[in-house]
Amino acid sequence: MEKDFNNSEHKILDYLDGTMSPAEIEFFEQSMKNAQTLRKKVAEQRLLESTLKTMRLVDPSSSFTQNVMTRIQESPQSFNLSVRNGILLLLGVMVVSFLAVWLVQSGVFDQSTALNVNNETGLISKYIKQPLPSIPVNGKLIVNIIVLINLALGFLILDRAVLRPYFERRMRHS
Repeated sequence: MEKDFNNSEHKILDYLDGTMSPAEIEFFEQSMKNAQTLRKKVAEQRLLESTLKTMRLVDPSSSFTQNVMTRIQESPQSFNLSVRNGILLLLGVMVVSFLAVWLVQSGVFDQSTALNVNNETGLISKYIKQPLPSIPVNGKLIVNIIVLINLALGFLILDRAVLRPYFERRMRHS
């Protein structure tokens, strides 16, 4: 019986609203005597309803509905990047990607296998007596990941700044 009332909040609302039949009220009150969680939920709901009854409702202005409806009909404002700036940004992304690919292919990052900060500066040996561990780093993999992220960014810029405005203009003119 306790599970039946614990899982149905609408029974509590029916009890507090007085919409239950006398037999249901008697059964519900008997269930409340046997279940502390149900009593607690009823007390919480009573407190919530009394708090809500004491709150003052604010009447909206007479033009509230009109203002809401006009804002719904307006097109959403979005960040518009001009086509010229989008193309320049896209060219910059492409140049950086090609430079990074060229550097990886020429073997610039082949020698970077570990990050060792022990002998790089005199500050570490001055303040830290034990040598720090070297961190293995695959420079080629890191640069390849950066190139992939850069290309994904390039496709996003191409879509948002070049293709979308182009096709929106075509749709408006047709």
